Amino acid sequence: IDPAIAHTTRRRALIDEFIVEKLRPDGVFMLQLIKINSGDVVTCELIETLWRRFVANRVNPPPYMEPLLSDKQKISSPESGL
Repeated sequence: IDPAIAHTTRRRALIDEFIVEKLRPDGVFMLQLIKINSGDVVTCELIETLWRRFVANRVNPPPYMEPLLSDKQKISSPESGL
């Protein structure tokens, strides 16, 4: 990740989301283990691949991320009597 892009508020929020919600503590720990065992180059390439997939999924989310029913098709609640 280019350090220059971290200076914009939107990019910083995106980086934070990537780390906190996608990698999470276990992912960060795994990356540290990979760095220790495989080196900086392999770890950087892996992070770059994960980042690119993360950004691509934000632009074009996979179909399973879409709701199964639209707002108009939602099943009525039992309280409504429908």
